Amino acid sequence: NYGNCCLGSINLDRHVSRLPSAGSATGGTFDWDALEETVRTAVRFLDDVIEVNQFPLDRLREVNLKTRRIGLGVMGWADALVRMNIPYDSEAALELADELGAFIVGKAWDESAKLAEDRGPFPEYEVSALKERGMPPVRNSSVITIAPTGTISRLANCSSGIEPHFATAWWSNVLWDDQKASSSRLLDAPASVRETLQAELGDEDLVQGVLERLADGPEVAEQTLADHGLNPEIFRTSMTISAEAHVRMQAMWQKHVTNSVSKTINLPNEATLQDVKDAFLLAWETGCKAVTVYRDGSKAMQVLETGTDSASVVGQHLLVPRQRPKSVAGVTDRVRTGHGNMYVNVTFDEQGHPFEVFANLGKAGGCDSAQLEAISRLVSLALRSGIEPGQIIDHLRGITCCPTWDEGTLVRSTPDAVALVLSRHVTGEGTADAVSAHAAEGGHEVQAGLFPSSAAGASGRQIPSGARCPKCSGYLIHQEGCLRCLDCGYTKCE
Repeated sequence: NYGNCCLGSINLDRHVSRLPSAGSATGGTFDWDALEETVRTAVRFLDDVIEVNQFPLDRLREVNLKTRRIGLGVMGWADALVRMNIPYDSEAALELADELGAFIVGKAWDESAKLAEDRGPFPEYEVSALKERGMPPVRNSSVITIAPTGTISRLANCSSGIEPHFATAWWSNVLWDDQKASSSRLLDAPASVRETLQAELGDEDLVQGVLERLADGPEVAEQTLADHGLNPEIFRTSMTISAEAHVRMQAMWQKHVTNSVSKTINLPNEATLQDVKDAFLLAWETGCKAVTVYRDGSKAMQVLETGTDSASVVGQHLLVPRQRPKSVAGVTDRVRTGHGNMYVNVTFDEQGHPFEVFANLGKAGGCDSAQLEAISRLVSLALRSGIEPGQIIDHLRGITCCPTWDEGTLVRSTPDAVALVLSRHVTGEGTADAVSAHAAEGGHEVQAGLFPSSAAGASGRQIPSGARCPKCSGYLIHQEGCLRCLDCGYTKCE
């Protein structure tokens, strides 16, 4: 109880030689001398942190000083493999993981033993399992842990932990140009992927074009890479790697880890119960201490891969309101209610779907007008967030207060009137001709407006397709059993 561990991680990508191998623009090798120096420095650094750390509870400090557990880990593994032209799900990658893991844990224990000579072993050494197994006195009761590295890998601009890349490229809406909700769409990609493409293709504009195609169409990423003479196997992503390959990579590192490994076994949406069972069983058979298996689309707060048709995932993910363009087209209906004539304006997006609702009833300042404004704002928020209009209509229809008849239609209340008007225009196309047709159908007043060509962005209708980061509004991905932002490194678990 109250055991704790001081974590730190080595960026393996920084220990790969950038010198090209014969016959290739890429293909570095590990600098083992530099890696040994890093491991030894890191062990001493983490042991020093135990001394200067301020613990929130005295009991935590007491236990940590008795065991002096540290957790030196790795990150940038996927980047290192790309640099070395080694597919993540290959035997060569497993062999290298085995070699690296043995090297790191061996040097870490050796340095811990040297620290014990200078500073003494951890106080619980005499009654520890380490002594029982014949290990000489060491400064730390454990030395290796592979943590998620969600934040620090972003700071270091490398892949997290031993995870494969989640995507080869993606779009990020991260910069707001002004106060009118116009955003900059940035193209992002792992540094190792971008730099490898630059080394292989040479032309910067060509690299940019390939990355854009990868971001727009991850489902054809392999063909895109092959079309440019690149080996798609080198750029495999988490969703294109088999569950077995995920587990075996984790198990190989686990052999050399004194604590445990953070790793997510990603499964596609069509994965079966048997697939999940097989992943857990294989993890047990191969000696993993713990395993996280995640089936794509199985949780509400999760983003599908870049380029997935957003229309198919509405309702499966956290909904985020679309930004309003400067001008939109709409129609205004007059409805007779028990509180007087009400004017309901419905605007449409570029695809003809209801976008927002404004309603006006009598003079401003009354309770009826205030409540109607609240209803309109909530309806508009729901529409802009991708809620189906039919669901909104179902919730508002039938609310009764001072019912009256309007040209043969029973209007039970002002909320009912909003639902009535919205239901009239759910099937509208939203184009200028369609808006005119709406006006012609019942003498509806039309508020003219044009959509700016950039209002919808390059992807058309901007239905929110996933969870957004609370810090930067970037997209979140599910990784290591948690939600992580590709843009700023935010993770819900840290």
